[in-house]
Amino acid sequence: RAAPPPPRIAGLALPPPAAAPAPPPALSGRLAIRFAPGSWQLSRGERARLAALARARAGRPVRIEADGAAARPDPAAQAAALALALHRVRVIADILIAAGLPASALSWRAAAAGGEALVLAE
Repeated sequence: RAAPPPPRIAGLALPPPAAAPAPPPALSGRLAIRFAPGSWQLSRGERARLAALARARAGRPVRIEADGAAARPDPAAQAAALALALHRVRVIADILIAAGLPASALSWRAAAAGGEALVLAE
């Protein structure tokens, strides 16, 4: 629905109404998230990058993938690495949700092997 035209006032020239700003482009691709080695503590600047991603996505789906970087193949090391990966997923998800991305827009994967944490946006 269009806004009504501005009132006409003798001797006063009003500029034309401004167009609504275009929505920001949707971020897509892979965003690698850095953590301290062997920790679920984010590296410096990562919180701000995640918050910016949440704002740019504006409710569109995001997938979180985190690995625990298991050092050994034994069951205890694998279990510890999976727990670390789950903590990393939770840290990322909490920041995205706090920045306005609905929890319903998130999906995730955690694995013991590997060493990456990614946020994937299509």
